[in-house]
Amino acid sequence: MHDTMDLDYVDESSSLMEMNIDINPYPDSVTTAEETTNMILSERCGLSNIAYEDKLLPLSSISLLEGKLDRYAMDIILSYLTLVEYSKLSIASRIMQDVVSRSTHLHMDAYGLFRKRIKPSTDIYQQEVVQEIVASPSSQEPLESCITPQKELQQLMNRFNNVSVLNLQGLAPVGDDLIDILNRCPSALTLKSITLHSCALSYWCAHSFQFQNLESLTLTGNSIRARMSFLLKHSKNLKSLTFKQCPALRDGDVAGISRILHSSLEELILNHTKISKPVASFPRLTHASFAGGFCLTSLSRFDCPNLKTLNLSFCVRLSELHIEKIVENSPLLETLIIVKCSGVHSLDLESKNLRRLDAGFTHNLRNLRLACPALRDLDTTCCSSLRCISLENCHSLPVLDVGGSLQLQRLTLKEARNLTHLKLRGCLLLNYCHIDCPNLQYADLDGCRRVAIQHCKDVREVMGNHQGCREI
Repeated sequence: MHDTMDLDYVDESSSLMEMNIDINPYPDSVTTAEETTNMILSERCGLSNIAYEDKLLPLSSISLLEGKLDRYAMDIILSYLTLVEYSKLSIASRIMQDVVSRSTHLHMDAYGLFRKRIKPSTDIYQQEVVQEIVASPSSQEPLESCITPQKELQQLMNRFNNVSVLNLQGLAPVGDDLIDILNRCPSALTLKSITLHSCALSYWCAHSFQFQNLESLTLTGNSIRARMSFLLKHSKNLKSLTFKQCPALRDGDVAGISRILHSSLEELILNHTKISKPVASFPRLTHASFAGGFCLTSLSRFDCPNLKTLNLSFCVRLSELHIEKIVENSPLLETLIIVKCSGVHSLDLESKNLRRLDAGFTHNLRNLRLACPALRDLDTTCCSSLRCISLENCHSLPVLDVGGSLQLQRLTLKEARNLTHLKLRGCLLLNYCHIDCPNLQYADLDGCRRVAIQHCKDVREVMGNHQGCREI
């Protein structure tokens, strides 16, 4: 497509603003559909200052930019359309209707789906528009005075034949019919990734997901009580499974998931659930998250030998013994996140592959010893009780920032060959440092006592005459 557009084809009479369609993904800063469109084009496509006769390009002219728009830009616009508004858009631009129908990504947020209900109108044009979008092509039934959420979702999904990525929000009004509607939609054979927010699936839900090519599934909602083993019994090829804010999820559900997805699952996210002692085995799992698992007390029977990333943030009942055992049983682990794990007091980890450790806001952590030659990122932000840090064979660590650790007294770095930046600002109680860092280029010791670096030749050379290091 050429960089310039022939605006002679733009039909100003079809401008969505003349139809009073309210589309506003940026409610705090943008107030019109034209501004919204240009914001999207600028951010997503690198296009800016698009104008026609000193005015912002009308939304109905997006079809002229089919070659410029990426798949996500169209999703943003669609997410702020109700079903009635989408019908107006389709009538205003047939080219747009074709582009939308061929879309492989559909995103509809809570403000677009079920935001309004269709009511009888005295406007003849309005009745014709609503009839075209709501009434099924094969049905001669008269237009209902108020469309149900189930019918609205069904009509929406019937408009798309090739969706591979589906993201829907505000689905509580649909209830248990949600899964059956998705199973019957034209895109059922092409769906690969499904994200469903605010679901309400009861224990008596009689439908299970039946998508042959589904690889990723995300479910969120406080009202999900359906049996997971039943919902997923036909989804044996799933590679990624996410449950968020599902308090009804229990250890038995995890065991059922393990039986079904034992040989296929590669990513498992169980955030903000009430799981306590999950029993599962996933040989191919590489990413796992139990963030917000306030009830989690043990992972001793959670067997994932190929695990590379583990998030245990806010798992306040886990102790250092549990975490050390997990690292020991996960030889390929590269990223470990234990933010706000208040049950951890003294952590001693040895791992050949651990690259990142995030222990921020772990206020009860007093002693930290790491023997991790691959470590490149260590975060101890706001570890207010930290007194002793010992890093052995930290060959790969480029930066160490423990500034603000007011209780830190001892710091040991052995064989820190790649360490170039050292930040100890505000470590007022630091009285002993042993740092082996021949390639150190920058050191911030403002607020530290002179005695802290008396055994650190490399640090003294960088600091010169101890500039920035004041004796207390």
